[in-house]
Amino acid sequence: MSKYITLTRLRDVLGITVAQLSDAGALDLISKVSASLDRLTGQFFSPMLEVHLASGDGSRLASHRDLVPILEVTGLSVDVNANRTNYFSAADRVFGRNLNAQNQYDLTRFEISSDLNYRLLSLLRGDFPIGVNNILMTGAFGYLENRKVFETTLKTELAAAATTIELDAVNNATGWIDVGDFVVIEVQAATPGVPALIYVDIVKDIAGTDLTVDAVQSQAGLPIAAGATVRCFGKFPVALVEVMDALILRAWDDDPRNSSGSGGTDDRITSERVDNYSYQLESKSVVASRASGFGLITGSVRLDKVLQGYCRPQYVGFV
Repeated sequence: MSKYITLTRLRDVLGITVAQLSDAGALDLISKVSASLDRLTGQFFSPMLEVHLASGDGSRLASHRDLVPILEVTGLSVDVNANRTNYFSAADRVFGRNLNAQNQYDLTRFEISSDLNYRLLSLLRGDFPIGVNNILMTGAFGYLENRKVFETTLKTELAAAATTIELDAVNNATGWIDVGDFVVIEVQAATPGVPALIYVDIVKDIAGTDLTVDAVQSQAGLPIAAGATVRCFGKFPVALVEVMDALILRAWDDDPRNSSGSGGTDDRITSERVDNYSYQLESKSVVASRASGFGLITGSVRLDKVLQGYCRPQYVGFV
Protein backbone atom coordinates (compact mmCIF):
# COMPACT_ATOMS: atom_id res chain seq x y z
CA MET A 1 0.00 0.00 0.00
CA SER A 2 1.46 3.36 -1.05
CA LYS A 3 1.22 6.22 1.44
CA TYR A 4 2.73 9.52 0.33
CA ILE A 5 1.47 12.01 2.94
CA THR A 6 0.80 11.91 6.67
CA LEU A 7 -2.59 12.10 8.38
CA THR A 8 -1.70 15.57 9.65
CA ARG A 9 -0.93 16.78 6.14
CA LEU A 10 -4.18 15.35 4.80
CA ARG A 11 -6.30 17.10 7.42
CA ASP A 12 -4.41 20.39 6.96
CA VAL A 13 -5.02 20.28 3.20
CA LEU A 14 -8.72 19.47 3.59
CA GLY A 15 -9.28 21.67 6.64
CA ILE A 16 -11.06 18.89 8.53
CA THR A 17 -10.82 17.22 11.93
CA VAL A 18 -10.71 13.63 13.17
CA ALA A 19 -14.45 13.94 13.90
CA GLN A 20 -15.10 14.56 10.20
CA LEU A 21 -12.83 11.76 8.95
CA SER A 22 -11.41 9.00 11.14
CA ASP A 23 -7.81 7.80 10.92
CA ALA A 24 -8.99 4.67 9.11
CA GLY A 25 -10.95 6.76 6.61
CA ALA A 26 -8.04 9.17 6.13
CA LEU A 27 -5.60 6.30 5.50
CA ASP A 28 -8.05 4.85 2.98
CA LEU A 29 -8.22 8.18 1.12
CA ILE A 30 -4.42 8.59 1.18
CA SER A 31 -3.96 5.05 -0.13
CA LYS A 32 -6.39 5.58 -3.02
CA VAL A 33 -4.85 8.90 -4.09
CA SER A 34 -1.29 7.55 -3.74
CA ALA A 35 -2.25 4.58 -5.92
CA SER A 36 -3.74 7.00 -8.46
CA LEU A 37 -0.43 8.87 -8.61
CA ASP A 38 1.35 5.56 -9.25
CA ARG A 39 -1.01 4.74 -12.12
CA LEU A 40 -0.77 8.22 -13.65
CA THR A 41 3.03 8.22 -13.71
CA GLY A 42 3.95 4.54 -14.10
CA GLN A 43 6.25 4.99 -11.09
CA PHE A 44 6.03 4.62 -7.32
CA PHE A 45 7.40 7.16 -4.85
CA SER A 46 8.12 5.20 -1.69
CA PRO A 47 10.74 2.48 -1.19
CA MET A 48 9.54 -0.97 -2.21
CA LEU A 49 11.55 -4.10 -1.41
CA GLU A 50 11.15 -6.16 -4.57
CA VAL A 51 12.69 -8.55 -7.09
CA HIS A 52 13.06 -7.42 -10.71
CA LEU A 53 14.23 -9.06 -13.93
CA ALA A 54 16.53 -7.54 -16.55
CA SER A 55 17.95 -8.72 -19.87
CA GLY A 56 21.69 -8.82 -20.51
CA ASP A 57 22.99 -7.50 -23.84
CA GLY A 58 26.68 -8.27 -23.48
CA SER A 59 27.53 -4.85 -21.99
CA ARG A 60 28.30 -3.83 -18.42
CA LEU A 61 24.94 -2.02 -18.06
CA ALA A 62 21.52 -3.48 -17.22
CA SER A 63 18.14 -1.96 -16.43
CA HIS A 64 15.16 -3.85 -15.06
CA ARG A 65 12.14 -3.82 -17.33
CA ASP A 66 9.86 -1.77 -15.04
CA LEU A 67 12.30 1.18 -15.15
CA VAL A 68 11.66 2.38 -11.59
CA PRO A 69 14.80 3.97 -10.06
CA ILE A 70 17.04 1.60 -8.11
CA LEU A 71 17.69 2.60 -4.48
CA GLU A 72 19.68 -0.41 -3.29
CA VAL A 73 20.66 -3.83 -4.66
CA THR A 74 21.04 -6.51 -2.01
CA GLY A 75 21.21 -9.50 -4.35
CA LEU A 76 22.29 -10.03 -7.95
CA SER A 77 22.37 -13.23 -9.99
CA VAL A 78 22.28 -14.34 -13.63
CA ASP A 79 20.67 -17.30 -15.36
CA VAL A 80 23.48 -18.94 -17.32
CA ASN A 81 20.99 -20.77 -19.54
CA ALA A 82 19.09 -17.57 -20.42
CA ASN A 83 15.89 -19.21 -19.26
CA ARG A 84 13.03 -17.50 -21.12
CA THR A 85 10.39 -18.75 -18.68
CA ASN A 86 11.62 -16.22 -16.08
CA TYR A 87 12.18 -18.98 -13.52
CA PHE A 88 15.60 -19.28 -11.92
CA SER A 89 16.40 -22.81 -10.82
CA ALA A 90 19.20 -23.43 -8.33
CA ALA A 91 21.27 -25.04 -11.09
CA ASP A 92 20.83 -22.13 -13.48
CA ARG A 93 21.43 -19.30 -11.02
CA VAL A 94 24.99 -18.04 -10.65
CA PHE A 95 26.14 -15.63 -7.93
CA GLY A 96 29.49 -13.98 -7.53
CA ARG A 97 32.24 -14.27 -10.13
CA ASN A 98 32.66 -15.96 -13.48
CA LEU A 99 36.06 -14.65 -14.53
CA ASN A 100 37.34 -17.77 -16.23
CA ALA A 101 34.61 -18.10 -18.84
CA GLN A 102 34.68 -16.38 -22.22
CA ASN A 103 32.00 -13.95 -21.10
CA GLN A 104 33.53 -12.74 -17.86
CA TYR A 105 31.62 -10.94 -15.13
CA ASP A 106 31.91 -10.22 -11.43
CA LEU A 107 28.51 -9.89 -9.78
CA THR A 108 30.10 -8.91 -6.46
CA ARG A 109 31.31 -5.58 -7.85
CA PHE A 110 28.66 -3.21 -9.21
CA GLU A 111 27.25 0.27 -8.75
CA ILE A 112 23.91 1.98 -9.34
CA SER A 113 24.60 4.35 -12.24
CA SER A 114 23.18 7.88 -12.03
CA ASP A 115 22.30 7.68 -15.75
CA LEU A 116 18.54 7.74 -16.45
CA ASN A 117 17.91 8.83 -12.85
CA TYR A 118 19.47 5.74 -11.25
CA ARG A 119 17.65 3.22 -13.42
CA LEU A 120 20.83 1.44 -14.56
CA LEU A 121 23.04 -1.10 -12.81
CA SER A 122 26.68 -1.11 -13.92
CA LEU A 123 29.20 -3.90 -13.40
CA LEU A 124 32.63 -2.65 -12.40
CA ARG A 125 34.32 -5.70 -13.86
CA GLY A 126 33.09 -7.64 -16.88
CA ASP A 127 29.83 -7.64 -18.87
CA PHE A 128 26.40 -9.11 -18.26
CA PRO A 129 25.87 -12.26 -20.36
CA ILE A 130 23.40 -11.94 -23.25
CA GLY A 131 19.92 -13.31 -22.53
CA VAL A 132 16.24 -12.54 -22.10
CA ASN A 133 15.21 -11.80 -18.49
CA ASN A 134 18.41 -13.55 -17.41
CA ILE A 135 19.39 -11.07 -14.65
CA LEU A 136 17.66 -11.04 -11.28
CA MET A 137 17.96 -7.99 -8.98
CA THR A 138 16.79 -8.03 -5.37
CA GLY A 139 16.68 -4.75 -3.48
CA ALA A 140 14.84 -1.49 -2.88
CA PHE A 141 13.23 0.49 -5.71
CA GLY A 142 11.39 3.82 -5.88
CA TYR A 143 11.48 7.39 -7.21
CA LEU A 144 12.74 9.37 -4.18
CA GLU A 145 14.61 12.58 -3.44
CA ASN A 146 17.53 12.96 -1.02
CA ARG A 147 18.47 9.37 -1.83
CA LYS A 148 20.25 7.55 0.96
CA VAL A 149 20.69 4.12 2.48
CA PHE A 150 20.83 4.46 6.25
CA GLU A 151 20.50 1.41 8.49
CA THR A 152 19.89 0.99 12.21
CA THR A 153 17.95 -1.35 14.54
CA LEU A 154 14.89 -1.27 16.79
CA LYS A 155 15.77 -0.53 20.41
CA THR A 156 12.52 -1.91 21.87
CA GLU A 157 9.69 -4.12 20.65
CA LEU A 158 7.29 -2.31 18.34
CA ALA A 159 3.62 -3.07 18.88
CA ALA A 160 1.06 -3.03 16.09
CA ALA A 161 -0.41 0.46 15.49
CA ALA A 162 2.43 2.08 17.49
CA THR A 163 3.12 5.72 16.68
CA THR A 164 6.63 5.87 18.21
CA ILE A 165 9.58 3.86 16.88
CA GLU A 166 12.48 3.65 19.33
CA LEU A 167 15.81 3.16 17.54
CA ASP A 168 19.35 2.42 18.64
CA ALA A 169 20.57 5.39 16.57
CA VAL A 170 19.26 8.02 14.14
CA ASN A 171 22.70 8.91 12.78
CA ASN A 172 26.12 7.33 12.41
CA ALA A 173 29.13 7.44 10.09
CA THR A 174 27.00 6.31 7.12
CA GLY A 175 24.28 8.98 7.39
CA TRP A 176 21.17 10.00 9.31
CA ILE A 177 17.37 10.04 9.34
CA ASP A 178 15.45 13.27 8.62
CA VAL A 179 11.84 14.31 9.16
CA GLY A 180 9.95 13.40 5.99
CA ASP A 181 12.09 10.35 5.22
CA PHE A 182 10.55 6.97 4.53
CA VAL A 183 11.54 4.30 7.04
CA VAL A 184 11.29 0.61 6.21
CA ILE A 185 11.20 -2.28 8.67
CA GLU A 186 11.54 -5.76 7.19
CA VAL A 187 10.84 -8.77 9.39
CA GLN A 188 11.83 -12.16 8.02
CA ALA A 189 9.24 -14.85 8.61
CA ALA A 190 10.30 -17.86 10.67
CA THR A 191 8.63 -20.27 8.24
CA PRO A 192 10.63 -20.96 5.04
CA GLY A 193 8.88 -19.78 1.90
CA VAL A 194 6.69 -17.28 3.73
CA PRO A 195 7.26 -13.68 2.49
CA ALA A 196 8.82 -11.16 4.84
CA LEU A 197 6.58 -8.63 6.55
CA ILE A 198 7.44 -5.11 5.43
CA TYR A 199 6.37 -1.87 7.12
CA VAL A 200 6.81 1.55 5.52
CA ASP A 201 5.89 4.96 6.94
CA ILE A 202 6.90 8.62 6.88
CA VAL A 203 8.84 10.20 9.77
CA LYS A 204 6.76 13.03 11.26
CA ASP A 205 9.11 14.02 14.08
CA ILE A 206 12.38 12.99 15.74
CA ALA A 207 13.11 13.30 19.47
CA GLY A 208 16.44 11.84 20.51
CA THR A 209 16.44 8.37 18.96
CA ASP A 210 12.62 8.12 18.81
CA LEU A 211 10.71 8.55 15.55
CA THR A 212 7.06 9.61 15.40
CA VAL A 213 4.94 8.11 12.61
CA ASP A 214 1.19 7.89 11.93
CA ALA A 215 0.98 4.24 12.94
CA VAL A 216 2.84 1.09 12.05
CA GLN A 217 0.42 -0.90 9.89
CA SER A 218 1.42 -4.30 11.21
CA GLN A 219 0.16 -7.27 9.23
CA ALA A 220 -2.00 -9.58 11.35
CA GLY A 221 -1.39 -7.26 14.30
CA LEU A 222 1.99 -8.83 15.02
CA PRO A 223 4.56 -6.95 17.14
CA ILE A 224 8.08 -6.44 15.80
CA ALA A 225 10.86 -7.67 18.05
CA ALA A 226 13.71 -5.46 19.27
CA GLY A 227 16.79 -5.73 17.07
CA ALA A 228 14.86 -5.74 13.78
CA THR A 229 16.59 -3.87 10.95
CA VAL A 230 15.27 -0.39 10.13
CA ARG A 231 16.35 1.32 6.93
CA CYS A 232 15.84 4.79 5.50
CA PHE A 233 16.00 5.63 1.78
CA GLY A 234 14.90 9.28 1.27
CA LYS A 235 11.83 11.47 0.79
CA PHE A 236 8.76 11.86 -1.39
CA PRO A 237 9.64 14.29 -4.26
CA VAL A 238 8.97 17.84 -3.08
CA ALA A 239 7.70 18.93 -6.52
CA LEU A 240 4.89 16.37 -6.24
CA VAL A 241 3.67 17.52 -2.81
CA GLU A 242 1.43 20.20 -4.34
CA VAL A 243 0.24 17.72 -6.98
CA MET A 244 -0.68 15.29 -4.21
CA ASP A 245 -2.56 18.06 -2.39
CA ALA A 246 -4.60 18.81 -5.54
CA LEU A 247 -5.43 15.13 -6.07
CA ILE A 248 -6.47 14.82 -2.42
CA LEU A 249 -8.80 17.83 -2.75
CA ARG A 250 -10.40 16.37 -5.89
CA ALA A 251 -10.81 12.94 -4.33
CA TRP A 252 -12.36 14.42 -1.17
CA ASP A 253 -14.79 16.51 -3.21
CA ASP A 254 -16.06 13.28 -4.83
CA ASP A 255 -15.97 11.23 -1.64
CA PRO A 256 -19.42 10.24 -0.30
CA ARG A 257 -18.11 10.78 3.25
CA ASN A 258 -17.79 14.50 2.46
CA SER A 259 -21.17 16.07 3.21
CA SER A 260 -20.22 19.34 1.46
CA GLY A 261 -18.69 17.76 -1.66
CA SER A 262 -20.13 17.27 -5.12
CA GLY A 263 -20.61 13.56 -4.47
CA GLY A 264 -18.94 12.56 -7.71
CA THR A 265 -20.78 14.93 -10.04
CA ASP A 266 -18.73 16.67 -12.70
CA ASP A 267 -19.21 20.40 -12.28
CA ARG A 268 -16.64 21.40 -14.91
CA ILE A 269 -19.04 21.26 -17.89
CA THR A 270 -22.67 22.36 -17.89
CA SER A 271 -25.00 22.23 -20.90
CA GLU A 272 -28.25 24.09 -21.41
CA ARG A 273 -30.70 23.93 -24.32
CA VAL A 274 -33.41 26.47 -25.17
CA ASP A 275 -35.75 26.70 -28.15
CA ASN A 276 -33.25 28.22 -30.58
CA TYR A 277 -29.81 27.71 -29.02
CA SER A 278 -27.67 25.18 -27.13
CA TYR A 279 -25.09 26.42 -24.64
CA GLN A 280 -22.08 24.61 -23.18
CA LEU A 281 -20.44 26.39 -20.27
CA GLU A 282 -16.84 25.55 -19.29
CA SER A 283 -14.61 26.72 -16.49
CA LYS A 284 -11.46 28.68 -17.28
CA SER A 285 -9.26 25.77 -16.21
CA VAL A 286 -10.96 23.43 -18.69
CA VAL A 287 -10.60 25.93 -21.52
CA ALA A 288 -6.91 26.38 -20.70
CA SER A 289 -6.48 22.64 -20.41
CA ARG A 290 -7.91 21.99 -23.86
CA ALA A 291 -5.58 24.59 -25.36
CA SER A 292 -2.46 23.12 -23.74
CA GLY A 293 -3.37 19.45 -23.61
CA PHE A 294 -3.11 19.32 -19.83
CA GLY A 295 -4.98 20.36 -16.72
CA LEU A 296 -7.71 17.74 -16.56
CA ILE A 297 -5.92 15.55 -14.02
CA THR A 298 -5.24 17.97 -11.17
CA GLY A 299 -7.40 20.86 -12.40
CA SER A 300 -4.27 22.99 -12.90
CA VAL A 301 -2.30 23.30 -16.13
CA ARG A 302 0.85 24.07 -14.14
CA LEU A 303 0.51 21.07 -11.83
CA ASP A 304 -0.32 18.72 -14.69
CA LYS A 305 2.91 19.75 -16.38
CA VAL A 306 4.80 19.02 -13.15
CA LEU A 307 3.13 15.61 -13.03
CA GLN A 308 4.08 14.90 -16.64
CA GLY A 309 7.74 15.42 -15.75
CA TYR A 310 7.58 12.40 -13.42
CA CYS A 311 5.82 10.10 -15.87
CA ARG A 312 7.69 7.18 -17.34
CA PRO A 313 7.92 7.75 -21.13
CA GLN A 314 5.61 5.31 -22.89
CA TYR A 315 8.14 4.65 -25.63
CA VAL A 316 10.80 3.47 -23.18
CA GLY A 317 10.54 -0.27 -22.69
CA PHE A 318 14.17 -1.24 -22.13
CA VAL A 319 17.65 0.25 -22.14
